[in-house]
Amino acid sequence: MHCCVIFGGKSAEHDISLISAGGVIPTMNESHDLILIYIQKDGTWSSVSVDDFIASQDPEQWQLKSVNINLTEGGFEIDRKLYQPDVVFPVLHGQYGESGHVQGLLEMMNLPFVGSGLESSVLCLNKMLAKQTVSRASIAVAPWMTFNQQAPSFKEVVEQIGKPFFVKAACSGSSIGVALVEDQSQYLPAIEAIFQLGDQVLLESLVVGRELECAVLEHGSIQCATPAEIQVAGWYDYAAKYDNHSAKVIMPAELEAKEAEQFMAMAKQAFIALGCRGYARVDGFLTKSGQVIFNEINTIPGFTPISVFPKAWANQMSFSTLIDRMLLSATRQS
Repeated sequence: MHCCVIFGGKSAEHDISLISAGGVIPTMNESHDLILIYIQKDGTWSSVSVDDFIASQDPEQWQLKSVNINLTEGGFEIDRKLYQPDVVFPVLHGQYGESGHVQGLLEMMNLPFVGSGLESSVLCLNKMLAKQTVSRASIAVAPWMTFNQQAPSFKEVVEQIGKPFFVKAACSGSSIGVALVEDQSQYLPAIEAIFQLGDQVLLESLVVGRELECAVLEHGSIQCATPAEIQVAGWYDYAAKYDNHSAKVIMPAELEAKEAEQFMAMAKQAFIALGCRGYARVDGFLTKSGQVIFNEINTIPGFTPISVFPKAWANQMSFSTLIDRMLLSATRQS
């Protein structure tokens, strides 16, 4: 197929997107005709050749060409030539990537693309909206509260959701800016740090339990891979994920059959409730009492060497087969 891969982006997760693209593009290049579009940190859309990308994943080393978006004909203009791909694969994370912005643009262009559409992307990236939606579907979530400008007092937060609690940007991923607050002295500095990422702050009670992640794939039917477990001293922050790699991923998680089935059922139910399509990764917890709790959903999970989504399917299909199924699913749903 003639495929367009879009990566980079304006979000704080720009660099993670480059790593994910490095996992996807070489595999796709083996069997598809590729156009690569790199969104620079300032929002400029540029094209890069496959050869340049494979030779180096440092944007400073690429020869970039400007890209114009042609809404009328539904394609990308590069060097005055119009490219109308069969399918687009957004490999973008965070705001302006999996937030619905790019998805809405592609829908306006009538281009099939891998993953969830505009409305679902908006719901899923906003942790507050996602929790509200899955709660209405009778899926358990941790106690939480949110605010935009006027922060509640530390006392008010503790009375409502207890302590310790997490402070998060409502619309960000990769644990960027997330802080665990255990006492009052940590509260306001954590809030101020989050306001550097966005206007909406989410406060969420700490859940004591096993942290699980489930890869969901829609290919004819909705399928769930056996959950993986994340084990880490402390909590699963950005450094544990990408810097010091201190997190240990147990795949598959050592669960009783009933526990695995319960978590997979929750993941599928959340996927449906949030209107997702194509694929996603659902994160949550399993408490000592056996309760399954939804944490969040990622409509464009990572494709880095340590990412759970591609590894979760490795014992059932090759990475290239997984990518092809995602591409085919996108074209069939268009």
